[in-house]
Amino acid sequence: MVLTAKRWWFVQLVSLLLVGGAVVVAAHFGSQPITLGDIFVDRVGLPHQLFISIRFPRVLLGLVVGLALGGSGAALQGLLRNPLADPYILGLASGAALGYVVAMILGVPFGLLPVFAFGSSLASMAIIYRLALIRGRLVPHILLLSGVVFNAFAFALILALNLIFTTEQSHNILMLLIGSIGLESYPRIGWIAAIVLVAWAGLIFQGKGLNIMAQSGDEALTLGVDVDRIRIKVFLLTSLMVGAVVSVAGLIGFVGLFIPHMVRLILGSDHRWVLPASGFLGAIALVLADTLARTLLIQTDYMSELPVGVVTALVGGPFFLILLFREKRRW
Repeated sequence: MVLTAKRWWFVQLVSLLLVGGAVVVAAHFGSQPITLGDIFVDRVGLPHQLFISIRFPRVLLGLVVGLALGGSGAALQGLLRNPLADPYILGLASGAALGYVVAMILGVPFGLLPVFAFGSSLASMAIIYRLALIRGRLVPHILLLSGVVFNAFAFALILALNLIFTTEQSHNILMLLIGSIGLESYPRIGWIAAIVLVAWAGLIFQGKGLNIMAQSGDEALTLGVDVDRIRIKVFLLTSLMVGAVVSVAGLIGFVGLFIPHMVRLILGSDHRWVLPASGFLGAIALVLADTLARTLLIQTDYMSELPVGVVTALVGGPFFLILLFREKRRW
C-alpha cells in the first residue's frame, strides 16, 4: 500500500475504532454481562461499579501490554531482519522478569520496578545480540539459539531465587512466569501506559530507517542511515516497553511474534505502516485473548480463570513452529 498522509491517518482512525470495539466486547463478557446502558445510564447499579472498579482497569492494562508486545515485536523483526524475532523468544522478556525478581528481593518500591526490569531487559538483549555476531555480521539462527539458551538460564535462576520467597510471593512469581492480566489501580496503569506510549511513539519515528535497513545494512550506510544509532534507539525503546509491561503482566509470549506477520499480510512490509498497526492489533488481540481466558471456564464446574499467557502460547506455539520450518528451508 502506497503511503500518503491521508491513508496513514485513515488507517490509524480505523485501528482506534477497532480498539474501541474490542473494549466494548471485553467489557460485556464475564461472570456478569455488562451492557452500554449499565455503563452510561445506570451509574449507581452493581454492573456499573463492577465495570469501573474491576473490568475496565483490566481491559486498559490488556491494551497497554498488547500494544507494547506487538509494537516491540514489529520493531525487532525489522531491525534484525528475522521473522522469528520476538521479545519473548529473544530473551528480553525473561531478562526483564529476572530484573523484576531481583528488585522484589531488594524490596524496591513499585515506581522503580520498571527501571530494574528495563535495565535487565536491555542487558539481556546486548548479551544475546553480541553472541550472534560473527565477524561483525548478525547470524539469525545463532541469535535465535542464543535467545532460547538465555531464556532457559533466566528461568532456572528465577526458580532458584523463588526458594527464598514466601508462599504468596511464590504464587506471584508463578503468575509472572505464566503471564497474566490482573487487577491494577488506575495510577499504576497510567504510569505503565505513559512509559509504553512514549517508547512506542519513538519506535514509529524509526520506521523510515528500518525500511532501509530491511534491504541491506550496507545499503543503509551508503544512503546515509546511521545503522548503529537506529539499533541503539530500537534496543533502548523495546527494552523499555518490555520491561514496563513485564513488571505488571509477566511473560506473555508470542504476541510480538505473530501480530507483525498478520499486519504485513494486510498492509505490506513498510514499517511506517507496520509499527503503529502492530501496536494497535497487539492491543486488540491481547484484550480479546484475556476475555477468552477469563470467561472460558467461568461457567463450568471449575469456576476459574486461565492466565492469558496460556491462551497466547496455545495460539502462538504452532504459529512459531510454522515460521521455524519456513525459515529452516533458507538456512
